[in-house]
Amino acid sequence: EISTIENFPGFKNEIDPASIKLLIQRKFIPSPYTIYKQVFKLRPGTVVRFKQKNLQSEEIAFWDIKQIISEARRDPFKGSFNEAVSELERLLKHSISEQMLSDVPLGAFLSGGVDSSTVVALMQSLGKSKTRTYTIGFNEKKYNEAEFAKEVSKYLGTEHTEFYVTEKDALNIVPKLPSVYTEPFADKSQIPTVLLCELTKKNVTVALSGDAGDELFGGYTRYFETQQVLERMERIPKGLRNSASFAYGALGIFDKKLKSYSSLLKSKTFSEFYLYRTSKWQDSSEILFSQDSHRTIFDSADYLASLEHPLEKMIALDMAEYLPDYILCKVDRAAMWSSLETRVPLLDPQIIKFSWSLPLHFKREGKNGKRILKELLYRHVPKELIDRPKRGFSVPVAEWLRTSLRPWAEDLLSESNLKADGFFNPSEIRSLWSAHLTGRHDRSEALWPILMYQAWRIGRY
Repeated sequence: EISTIENFPGFKNEIDPASIKLLIQRKFIPSPYTIYKQVFKLRPGTVVRFKQKNLQSEEIAFWDIKQIISEARRDPFKGSFNEAVSELERLLKHSISEQMLSDVPLGAFLSGGVDSSTVVALMQSLGKSKTRTYTIGFNEKKYNEAEFAKEVSKYLGTEHTEFYVTEKDALNIVPKLPSVYTEPFADKSQIPTVLLCELTKKNVTVALSGDAGDELFGGYTRYFETQQVLERMERIPKGLRNSASFAYGALGIFDKKLKSYSSLLKSKTFSEFYLYRTSKWQDSSEILFSQDSHRTIFDSADYLASLEHPLEKMIALDMAEYLPDYILCKVDRAAMWSSLETRVPLLDPQIIKFSWSLPLHFKREGKNGKRILKELLYRHVPKELIDRPKRGFSVPVAEWLRTSLRPWAEDLLSESNLKADGFFNPSEIRSLWSAHLTGRHDRSEALWPILMYQAWRIGRY
């Protein structure tokens, strides 16, 4: 962890402004970058080898998503949809059976959604005893999925534990977040994730999760929404796009959505287009003085040229960056904070390769994502227990910033603290903060990365 390196004698704690820009845009700092200029993360699927004599290093890839995509496309799945469901069940049962091997108490996270319910259903079918399942609940109905998890657990017959947390429990976690993540990380669902891991560790030492279902099988609603936006854009003749972009940009002072369309129309490649779609701030110059940039997967995803459909391209980009550096990082850091080991059976290499061999309509048709995973789950759990709108996994941070968290946020966003590094534009951020406090606008998504950086920096310096 980066906190270990910080303690090395002579360590230079020079913050990288280009990494702050990535944090503001993406809510995380993707590999190989870190918050520090001279510290780098290993990319997913790589090891580094040092020569004993001169300590020169070489990064070696032992697993590469580009190669997996290429191999899978050369050997596409030729069976029916039902045959594909059966094959996925076989592969997932094999993965789960291996990951259930443990000499310490083992359980699983259960949200009541498709991914975790599938993993738990198969664990229950493979185990000799009841699977221990864990859910975190909130008294605010809008954020509470515990009731759904309880219904799935009851049907499957698991040994289920619910943890209902109070606002006070959640707020007590917030000051600890810089230590949990060791560098700034800014997904608001990190709060319930840390709580879930902390509470699960009281009973078990290993927990299986359903992470990666959305990336493998096209589950995110943004995939469908992005395709819709892309189709609307393609109706505008290329020769008129610059003019349309300028017009949308001018109107953007009245409507943020129009401003985002202006940025989308400027994009020259699909990677750039998707980056705009998934970034909170398309133009971070509003709040950041430094506009230094790093090359990321969006600048170098040349293998996307071999993928014809926008959905394939979005999944490939998410598999290469969003999944490892955001989703898995969020859970792994939270779990390790409590000495809980998490395992991700959907990320078995054979399952990843199988997912890339499937026809796209096996994964997603229109608004219906994760078709194959849902069909597998329906073999074990009644459809009516699962088929409902997803509430997400978060907490009411927007409201807390106006109430319980206001003193904490006000201090971090004070003009003097914002000026300390010379990276931020205090007047713009203070304006954003004031707009949020009125209650008429929710600016918590934009503010949270700034708050997480400020909390991390002040905690260290």
